[in-house]
Amino acid sequence: MTGSLDGHNEPESDIAPHNSRTEKHPVKEAISDGLTGLRTQRSFMEALEGEGRRSKRTGHQFCVILVRLDMIKQTGDRVGEPERDKVLQTVAALLDGRLRQPNVVARYGEGEFAILTPETNAQQAEILAERLRAALQADEFLRRHGVTASFGIATFPHHNLTVEEILGLAQSGASLAQHHHGNCVKRALLSPCRRD
Repeated sequence: MTGSLDGHNEPESDIAPHNSRTEKHPVKEAISDGLTGLRTQRSFMEALEGEGRRSKRTGHQFCVILVRLDMIKQTGDRVGEPERDKVLQTVAALLDGRLRQPNVVARYGEGEFAILTPETNAQQAEILAERLRAALQADEFLRRHGVTASFGIATFPHHNLTVEEILGLAQSGASLAQHHHGNCVKRALLSPCRRD
């Protein structure tokens, strides 16, 4: 069986040790998003490239999960930027609190988060993504603002693409999930949405 969903595996040198919120420090600030405390997009890409190299050496699969918030722009327009920022912080805390090492979570875009799950196959990543989706849906604060999330999943090296292409495929999965009215998990390329 591939790595555990909770990420109990010991991290290897290609993956930086922790993705959680950190104290103020110049080096830590360089890898942490100022609003959410998660990794930055650049830091995530470094971890992703490192995991790609490790995967080629070991033959282990890994997955990328792209989390795209549904209706985040409309929420920001309706309630204003400070409240939208609280939404992003809430999502970041929920994701970070449910992922363990060596999983890596980052703020990837304005309303996007990216998760790297080493030694994980597509089925395991889909189960994890579904748990995260349900946790976001169940949060009272997010529910008040009508915010849910669409999840896209891609696997390396199963799709035989570069790490950048794998990330793009996960983004396509999230777009497909949103096309199916959001709040669901879509595994690139062909899996159906799973919804409550």
